[in-house]
Amino acid sequence: MEWVEDARLAAGPEATWYLEAAFTPGAHLGTVYDDPTTPVVVTGVEELTTIRVPSGRLVVDAPWDDDVWRYEKGLPTRPPRESWR
Repeated sequence: MEWVEDARLAAGPEATWYLEAAFTPGAHLGTVYDDPTTPVVVTGVEELTTIRVPSGRLVVDAPWDDDVWRYEKGLPTRPPRESWR
């Protein structure tokens, strides 16, 4: 199998920074929404489970209502049928 990059799946610079920071203990992700003096800090990262996608279809939902419009169409790309960590 060969990897072919899909521009729709590529994270921009801001999203790339956030994803890297979210998995780096000690990283500051910003501040609490209603208290800008309280930082949000990554205290630790744990591997919880392995995900297996036998159907080859992985569906991701937006955790916030304002992001739902971005995911309505979905992506036709299917992940390989294997386990992911």
